[in-house]
Amino acid sequence: IVSIDDLILVKGSNNFTFIEKMVHVFIDKSVPVVLGINTEPVTVGAAGELVSLKDQDDDLWAAAKDWLEYGVELATHTHSHKNLADPFAVIRGAKSAGTSP
Repeated sequence: IVSIDDLILVKGSNNFTFIEKMVHVFIDKSVPVVLGINTEPVTVGAAGELVSLKDQDDDLWAAAKDWLEYGVELATHTHSHKNLADPFAVIRGAKSAGTSP
């Protein structure tokens, strides 16, 4: 079983196309796959602030739902988490939209 985290289904998703290509390969090769969905990803805004992306993309959700008939499992990875590549962003002063650090 292959597990892939951080499938993002919000408008402007930066990884859906890439993950979609992988999913089609797994389906073609009959490899079981579980996709962990991050429902409210956090990104860095233009001013360096942390921004929660909440605007879900119905078309991406529909495409992901279609994979279910091929045995792909959709799972919750997390509602949201900060970019682990920069874990100290909040400490340096960036603030998450709508939340306090």
